[in-house]
Amino acid sequence: DLLRLNHLVSAHRGHEEIIISGDEFRRISEKLFTLANDFLLNFLNSNERKIEPNELGILAPLRAGLAGLRAWQKIGAPAMAFLGLGRDELDAKVTIRYYEHEPDDWRQSKLAVVSDPMLASGGSADLGVNWCLTRRFAPENIVVQAVVAAPEGLAMLLRMNPGIRVSTMALDGGLNSKAFIMAPGLGDFGDHLCRGLTEEIIRELWGATGILPAKGCAEVWARTQTLQSQSETK
Repeated sequence: DLLRLNHLVSAHRGHEEIIISGDEFRRISEKLFTLANDFLLNFLNSNERKIEPNELGILAPLRAGLAGLRAWQKIGAPAMAFLGLGRDELDAKVTIRYYEHEPDDWRQSKLAVVSDPMLASGGSADLGVNWCLTRRFAPENIVVQAVVAAPEGLAMLLRMNPGIRVSTMALDGGLNSKAFIMAPGLGDFGDHLCRGLTEEIIRELWGATGILPAKGCAEVWARTQTLQSQSETK
């Protein structure tokens, strides 16, 4: 199954239009984050005392950040916070904030993990890091988790936030002319993840499992509908 995972993800890197279904992409993403979470925990445990998943506070920028949450839940990460973020299509800057949720015990976590699959320009990850800083996490206790990163976004993030750490499974060649999709990249991770979603599927995947509050499910669905409508009018 992991060979199939590697084949499906690798075969579509560099193609904005991934031709697998949304259901398959979500299944692949969960498998991918099972590996990414192991990678991150090994990375952390090589530098300090053993870190257990239940000592981590996960911050997921929506919508793409939903990709890894079921995998984190399965290994016992208890505290999950959310930032609903969107970017301005004209200048590629992340300026839209449509949802925020912080569990009562989130600030008690030993480390904050900003779980953002695609570190492209770095805008959403940077907002996530600053959100953690305002909750009194020291930079050395903040880790950004990416699956794929672009050198430009990585350099910006580390320049703007000295002391944080970044874990990524791949470093791509760079951004395209619109500063959106990395070369070879995977396209828009959030769009692929949410392809074919319905309100019922959102509640089944992330609501009924206790990951995302009911308001968060509603906001993800509303944002997905808005972006689909915008895409149809282009």
